[in-house]
Amino acid sequence: MAAHSQKRWIAPEMLDIARKLKGKNQMRVLGGRNVASLIAAVTCLATASGLAGCAEQSAPQFVVGVPEQSLGNSPMPNRNADAFARYLVRGLKDDHRKVERKLVSADYRVRQLRTGEVTVTFGCTGELLQRLDRNRGLELRREYADREAVKGGEQDESAPKSGTPKSGTPKSDREWEALVYDELRNVLPQDIGITAPGEAMPCQGTVLPQNAVVLYAKEGLSRDIVGKLNSVATGTTMEMLGG
Repeated sequence: MAAHSQKRWIAPEMLDIARKLKGKNQMRVLGGRNVASLIAAVTCLATASGLAGCAEQSAPQFVVGVPEQSLGNSPMPNRNADAFARYLVRGLKDDHRKVERKLVSADYRVRQLRTGEVTVTFGCTGELLQRLDRNRGLELRREYADREAVKGGEQDESAPKSGTPKSGTPKSDREWEALVYDELRNVLPQDIGITAPGEAMPCQGTVLPQNAVVLYAKEGLSRDIVGKLNSVATGTTMEMLGG
């Protein structure tokens, strides 16, 4: 006996909702997500069978924002950025998740996270702090430059001077890395998350520690995904990046 294909039944009122949404909002973006995703979700909810197809349509899509030197003042060499992005894509991919890469300007990474243009991006603690809080970044640069000069055994006359060192100024490399990371975390918008800092320092320049970190939009991200982002940030070395 020939097998008959089972037709999917969709409630007429649900189809009306989907058609209206599509007609009125085809080019509108709601909260950084295209309305087409909402239409697909309504259709899936109204479908009596074919759950596998719904799961495929509702699978999250991730866009990795890759800072590109030609699009902005990125201190990360393109070879390092490209390698780091590959590890991020590999860490996020699974059978039900589509991951894409998108070149972005280093100056607008956080803004694009907030508008939904990208889901995750990355950079280095020192350069990100200086972009998000110029005054605090400059203050720490001066203190760090004085510290490096003393550490090197001579005073660099071209380095910015901080005057009298503040009490409690960190001394060791680890203390400086922790300080810059904490300052960066404090100036990030509430809806943007940050991973733990990695050992790799893929950004050029010695002013301030430049530990690799991943930034992500918090909305809709599970603990499992955040864990994977942390694994990439903390598990990637300069050797892996070709540096």
